[in-house]
Amino acid sequence: MPRAKRRKPYDPAGAHDRCAQDLPFNAEVATVDVDDPLALEPGEKIVAFRSIRNDPLGRLHAHRLIDDTQYRSGRAFQNDWQKAERGGYDARIRRSRPATQADHRGAAPDDAAPQSRRA
Repeated sequence: MPRAKRRKPYDPAGAHDRCAQDLPFNAEVATVDVDDPLALEPGEKIVAFRSIRNDPLGRLHAHRLIDDTQYRSGRAFQNDWQKAERGGYDARIRRSRPATQADHRGAAPDDAAPQSRRA
């Protein structure tokens, strides 16, 4: 007859342990140090998992094939590319309409997102 399992005693030090105990078999993650949101002292860090599955820049940085400067410049380029890409199909449709045409409420058409206007 198998023995009954004993419960582990309560450990107050491990009460706020937020580490993942198991990951999916196809998880591609990297560890990263981030600021602790529940820290009592400013500047405390915790280790977190970051998914690098669909992130080529993150994967290169995690495997130390590019350094921090190249990673940050790649993210800046990616941000600029996404801002420029917003003017795709919808922008062509907006350009084909006359600028003075009003919609059914009587307001002028101003469909562009604030991010697109800044780009």
